[in-house]
Amino acid sequence: ESVDDAVTTCLDKEYVQTQIAEWSHQTLDIRIEPDRLRNDELSGVQAQIKKEARAEVASVVDVTTGEYMSDDLPPEEWDLRGLSSWAMSRFSVDLKQNQLRQMNINEVKTQLTEAAYGQIDRKDLAGVEKFLDPAYGYNDLVQWVQQKFGIEIDPQMLSEFNVDEVSEKILRQARD
Repeated sequence: ESVDDAVTTCLDKEYVQTQIAEWSHQTLDIRIEPDRLRNDELSGVQAQIKKEARAEVASVVDVTTGEYMSDDLPPEEWDLRGLSSWAMSRFSVDLKQNQLRQMNINEVKTQLTEAAYGQIDRKDLAGVEKFLDPAYGYNDLVQWVQQKFGIEIDPQMLSEFNVDEVSEKILRQARD
């Protein structure tokens, strides 16, 4: 069952997109739906990641700023300390409470969004390139087999078989 699960996972047609989405989450702290990553070129994937990151950040800034600076509360009841702390921890933006008192909600949102966009634009996304290798799923599977069973399998050889045959080939070599 473990072999079947590993083969099914690594050779799934969505595997690369899922791995890129997970990498993006770890690298940029954003969530991207794998089916939105449909480009096979590095620059295209990087551009899509940045586009998705910008959209998510804009939404996060809008919602979170509204939690600290609610339109339903008078400005003196806003949680400016919390907002200042969140801005620093999330975007490395040092907005002092005194600065925040002098800003309206839209100014705060704009400053935080621009700072976040700057972070996204400066982020090195070269690490996504490894996922664009056409044999990426097979290579991951071969690494898993090596770790699980201590056997070497040629990823090129596996690519010649269908999913069921790949599982059987791995099981046969593991038993041998």
